[in-house]
Amino acid sequence: MSRMIVALVAMGALLFAPFSAPAVNYTWTNSTADSTGYWTNGILWKSTVNVYPGSASGDSAFLTNQFSGSATNILNFQLSPAISTLAISNSLGEMWLIVTNGFSARTVLTNSTFALGDGGRLQIDNGGVVTGITAFTWSGTSGQIYLNSGGRLVTANALTIGSGGVSARVTSASGPGNGGVWDFNNRILTIGGVTAGNVLAIDSGAVLSNLSGLTISGNQNSLLVTNGGKLFGKGQIFYSGSGNTIVMGDGVWDANTNVLGIGNNVNSSNNTFIGGGTLTNVVSIAVGNFAGANNNTLIITNGGLYMSAIANNLNSVLIGGGVQSAGGNNNLVIISNSVLRSGTGVAGGAPIALGWGSSNNTLTLLNNTSWDVNNQGASIGGNVNGSAAYTARTASNVFNVSGAIVSNVGVLAVGYGAVGVPTSFIGISNQVNVINGGVLSNVSQVLVGGNNTASSYNSLIVTGGP
Repeated sequence: MSRMIVALVAMGALLFAPFSAPAVNYTWTNSTADSTGYWTNGILWKSTVNVYPGSASGDSAFLTNQFSGSATNILNFQLSPAISTLAISNSLGEMWLIVTNGFSARTVLTNSTFALGDGGRLQIDNGGVVTGITAFTWSGTSGQIYLNSGGRLVTANALTIGSGGVSARVTSASGPGNGGVWDFNNRILTIGGVTAGNVLAIDSGAVLSNLSGLTISGNQNSLLVTNGGKLFGKGQIFYSGSGNTIVMGDGVWDANTNVLGIGNNVNSSNNTFIGGGTLTNVVSIAVGNFAGANNNTLIITNGGLYMSAIANNLNSVLIGGGVQSAGGNNNLVIISNSVLRSGTGVAGGAPIALGWGSSNNTLTLLNNTSWDVNNQGASIGGNVNGSAAYTARTASNVFNVSGAIVSNVGVLAVGYGAVGVPTSFIGISNQVNVINGGVLSNVSQVLVGGNNTASSYNSLIVTGGP
């Protein structure tokens, strides 16, 4: 069947609009250094017909010529039929596709498969929309997406950045507070998968929104939302593997009553979460709660964290151990500008458990942080539920209340093995420091040391009161 073409003249540009025709693969040919051309100029595409991708449903567009230099394709005309595949790359230079506002209507490019490789640049300006993406492959180390003010990218399915060694960047020329949006359509973003060394950076005002979950797995993978980038979502933030990092520079994440867990697998070590935005509806925090889960870090500043009491849930902060097992060592949690409230009704633990059968873990609560422990207790460097499933020694776990308010504590145990714990348990140099105007109130009982006379140098120190 031959392709039927109607020529339209609008604003001095010659455009071709189809009636119907079979899908065609197109390759962009205007690839000399610093060249610019328009998507709708059919002579700049190599194909079996002299029109442009989107002239028929299911066409594919390949902007993939490899050459030294930069070339630009501009789309400022809405394509009525969806195309099948859009691929952009130039490993020797840069290949740009700029989707920008048309003369009388916004520009919408709908494609089901999107591949972005080295040197590929997708820029979406005000009035530009790229949508309908069900399969997205990001490869290489130099692909970038620019979401400028009013620009919008929409992906329809869950997405994994994880081809191995991928360095992906989503940015904006519009600056912080003015960037465009990548809408995840209530789907999950995964960084890493089973691969290592992948990085997704969101900066300069670009926004990721409408995520239903965030998973970072494998090893040495990172999501870095910095320099005015923002992250918005609702669901679980899940870590596995080692050496993985999330930096949430700004935005709001609703945990939807899920646990915020870092290093929550055996030998899951050196993971980091740094939150500069706001985390809400967190049911509990768990850092380094399995054997070998060492050197994990959680830092919450600026926007803060909100943990609300839920019926039959302790709403705990567990660092270096869980209710029934010993955890890892050298884990660090720092929280400021936050509100936490513990619940009641769960046997077998305390809402504050630091260094549960482990050592050298630190929890620091800073200014503008309050925690109502609901009289459920705190254990620093010990075990409070009688379980013997822990190492026989804990040492140098430190709880700092620095300018924060921790109220309705109940029983405070420091380096202490409770009733039922074997007398071989030893707690050494575990500390609680109430400093810089911090408050630790409504403590019903203080237990320092353990059932073994070898327990020593455990302390509760209060200085610099209000």
